[in-house]
Order: sequence, then structure tokens, then C-alpha cells
Amino acid sequence: MQWKVWYRPEGATGAGFTREQDHGTLTIESDRAVFEGKKKRISFDRIRSTGKQRIGWWLVWADIEYEENGEVHHAYFGDRALLGWGGLLGSNTKIAEAAEALRLKQGA
Repeated sequence: MQWKVWYRPEGATGAGFTREQDHGTLTIESDRAVFEGKKKRISFDRIRSTGKQRIGWWLVWADIEYEENGEVHHAYFGDRALLGWGGLLGSNTKIAEAAEALRLKQGA
């Protein structure tokens, strides 16, 4: 599946736009996951865990914990569809579920 998303790295705080924030396309398929942003590219070769992260008062984004070059990182994603309402209507949960399915497959 493919989503147009906002990306936020760990450490970015608050509900507003931050310098570290990016936007682009998140693709999660049965054998790979890749974020292609305007500033950053992430290949999720080793997903450690998935979940949700509250961003501000009412935004809940998908949280993907992954390893890159031996270091553990978190990437937070919010669906940009419908000016962000897509995420509130369940697509952020679908992102987390797709990432979890891939994590389980990677661990097999």
C-alpha cells in the first residue's frame, strides 16, 4: 500500500510543523517498506516494533521503530489525505498495521 504522509523523526515535539518534519510517500508492501521524502529517504530493512504516538492534543500518528546502521530510531507518520483528516478517520492505524505485518514477516 502507498500513502502520502507527513514524517516526523523522534525528538520533534509539538503539534505544529517542525524543521525536522518532512513529507513524501510511504510504501509498505509484503516484503519491504520505504519512505521517500523531500529531505530524507528511509528503507525499513529491520523494523523492531510498531505502534501509535500522540502528536499534540488530538493527533495520533503511526510509530515505526527501526534499526539503521546499528542504531535504533523512531519514525512517526501521519496520513496527509483529506488535509490530515484521513489519519483521524483510521488510515494512521492502517499504516501501523501494515508495518506490523511486515515486521512479523521480517522476523520469520
